[in-house]
Amino acid sequence: MRWGGRPLVPLLLLAATCLLWQLGAYGLWESTEARYAEIAARMVRSGDWMTPRLNYIAHFDKPPLTYWVTGAGMLALGLTELGARIGLVAAALAILVVVHRWTAEVRGERAAAYAFLCLLSAPLFFALARSVTTDLYLTLWVVLAIDAGRRGSRPGAARGWRLLAWAALGAGFMTKGPVVLLWTALPAAVWAGWTGSWRRLGRLADPWGFLFTLAIALPWYLGSLARHPALLDFWLGRQTVGRVLAPYEGEREPLWTYLLVMAWAAGAWVFPAAIEIARGARRRVGGEARRRGRRGERAPYLLFWVLVPLAAFSLFPTKRANYLLPVLPAVAIAAGAWWARAGEGTGAVGVSRVVAAATALLGAGLFVAGSLVDGVRASLPEKLVALGWSIGPVFVLGGAAAWLAAGRRRFDLAFAGCLIPLLGLYLAGYTALADPRVESHFKISRPLARAAAAHHTGEEPIVAYHAWPRALPFYLDRRLITVTGAGRETAFEDDPRWRRYVFTADTAFYRMARGDRRALFVIPRGEHARIEARLGAPLTVLAATRRELLVTNRPSPSERDRVPRPVPALRAPPR
Repeated sequence: MRWGGRPLVPLLLLAATCLLWQLGAYGLWESTEARYAEIAARMVRSGDWMTPRLNYIAHFDKPPLTYWVTGAGMLALGLTELGARIGLVAAALAILVVVHRWTAEVRGERAAAYAFLCLLSAPLFFALARSVTTDLYLTLWVVLAIDAGRRGSRPGAARGWRLLAWAALGAGFMTKGPVVLLWTALPAAVWAGWTGSWRRLGRLADPWGFLFTLAIALPWYLGSLARHPALLDFWLGRQTVGRVLAPYEGEREPLWTYLLVMAWAAGAWVFPAAIEIARGARRRVGGEARRRGRRGERAPYLLFWVLVPLAAFSLFPTKRANYLLPVLPAVAIAAGAWWARAGEGTGAVGVSRVVAAATALLGAGLFVAGSLVDGVRASLPEKLVALGWSIGPVFVLGGAAAWLAAGRRRFDLAFAGCLIPLLGLYLAGYTALADPRVESHFKISRPLARAAAAHHTGEEPIVAYHAWPRALPFYLDRRLITVTGAGRETAFEDDPRWRRYVFTADTAFYRMARGDRRALFVIPRGEHARIEARLGAPLTVLAATRRELLVTNRPSPSERDRVPRPVPALRAPPR
C-alpha cells in the first residue's frame, strides 16, 4: 500500500475524490443541513459572527464553531452548497489521517490502510462527511482528544500532546457543548477504573491544558450569557437535561436501538470489528491480566471507546444515528486490525464470507427493488430506480468474488470485492441526486427556492404555512414568514420585528391568502385541497415536490396560462 514511500498519498487521493464528488451539485437537506448553512450564511452576509441567526432570528441551540467553519468555506468558495460543505471534507480527511496514524503505530501500515478504507466506506461516515451538521466536526475533536491523550499520557511524553488533547476538548465544547464528555472523559474514566490505570490518566492533568480548554470554550458562552442571562437555563435545562430525560418531539426508542443502528452505520465492517474487539478483550483481560492478579490491566481502550458511549446514549429516550459517528473510528481501527491479520488465524474464512454474503444480499435487494417491485418503481424517480438494477448486480458480483477469494484465503481480494461496490454506490447515488427530479423526491427545498426566485417580483412576501423549509432564506437571501412558528425560539431575539414574521395561528395565513396583495406560499402537499375549500378560491401551483407545494393567491396571466392544474398526483406504492 505504499506509493513513493508515502502510504497515505494514494489513500488520501481516493478519499478526496470520493468526498468531493458532486459535493455542490445537489441542494441542502432539510432540515438540519439547511439550518446550519442558513445560519452560517447569515453570519457572512451580516458580518455578525457572534450571534447565530436562523431566518434572521437569534438561534442559540448549538455553539457556533460549526457555523464558523461553514461560513469560512462560504467566504472562500461563495454562498453555495460547495462552500457550505467544503469544511466537512477537510475534517473527514483529518479524521482518516489520525485513524491511519494510530493504526499504523499499534498494528502496522497494512492494518492502517484497511482501517482507513473501512472508515471511508462506512455508510454513516460517508453520508455525514457530505452533510453540514455538528457531528463530523465533533468526531474530529473526539478523535484528536483521544489520540493526543493516548500519546500524552505515556511516561516522558511531550507536553504538546496533552495540550492538544485539552484544546480538542475545548473545540468539542464549542461544537456541541458538554455532551463531548460522553465520548471522551466518560470512556477514559471507565477504562481507568476497570484497569486501575489512574496514574496514566493522571498524567493528562495539566494546568495549562485546562486553561487551553477554558480559553477556547468559555469566551463565546460568557459573552452570550452577558447579553442573555436566561441562556444558562436554556442550555442546561432544555438543551442538556431536557434532551437526556425527555424524548425530543415525542421520540422514544427501545434500549437496543443502537445495536441495529450500528449494523448499518458501520456497514458490513461491523462484523470483523466486533470479533477483533471481543478477541482483544478476552486475550488481554482474561489472560495475562488474570495471571498477574490485576483486573483487566491491559484491556483495550477501543472496547471502552465503543461500548461506554453506546451504553450511555442507549439510556436516552431519543436515539439518533448520528450520535454513533464518534465511535466509528474505533470500529474502523478494529476492523482494519482484523483484516490485516485475517490470514493468521482460524475462522477468517467464515467471517469474510459473512461480509461477502451481506454485500451480495444488499445487491440482490437493490436489484429486485429496482427491477421487479412495481410499488418501488412507481414511487421513485427513474434515476433512483436505475441505481437498483444497475448497481445491484455489481454488489452481487463483488460479494460472489469476495466469497471465492475468501475460500482461497486471498483476504485482500475479498476486502476489495466488498469495498468497490460500496464506493460505487455512493458515487452513483450522489450523481443521481443532482437531478432536480431526484432532489424533489427527497427533503431538499432547492427546487422550490428556484421556482420562488423565478416567480418572485420583488414585492410579495413568501410565507411558509405548516411547513418550515429552512433552506429558502439561504437560497433567496430574504426573510421567510412562518405561520405556526414550528421550531422557532424567539426568547433571545432583541429585535421585536420578528413578531411581523412569525405567527402561531392559521388566521394569519388565511388573512394573507384572501387579501388583495399577491404572496407566494409554501404549503404541505396534502393540505392543498383543504386550504382551497376553506378559501373558496383556487390557488395556482407554481412548483411541487414530494412533500410541499409553492402556490400563489394572485397569479399573473402568464402563470395562470403556463402552470398546469390540478396538483400533479404522486404515484404511491400499493399497501
